[in-house]
Amino acid sequence: MKYLIVDASFNGTGIRDQYNGGYLHVTQLQLTTDFIDSIKSWLARYDIKRRQGFNDSSEIDRIDAEGKENCRKIKSELVDAEAPDGTWQVEIYNSSIRRII
Repeated sequence: MKYLIVDASFNGTGIRDQYNGGYLHVTQLQLTTDFIDSIKSWLARYDIKRRQGFNDSSEIDRIDAEGKENCRKIKSELVDAEAPDGTWQVEIYNSSIRRII
């Protein structure tokens, strides 16, 4: 199983390899260019909210919902990609509450 965490933590790439450690560059996953651009945009918006102290809960909820959608899309696009047993698990880590949601 390949276990990825969509993670907008400061200075991350947005996708963390849970088992092997470290961040993956989005291009390593062979995602579509449009989707890579979408992930980068999501990371930038999340970073702005982080710098503002996560004080707008409705905006954080919206950004987290987009992160969950990113998880779904990543898993969908990786269906044909190699994983040790063919299985991909993709979850999102919420930096504002410091846990997987």
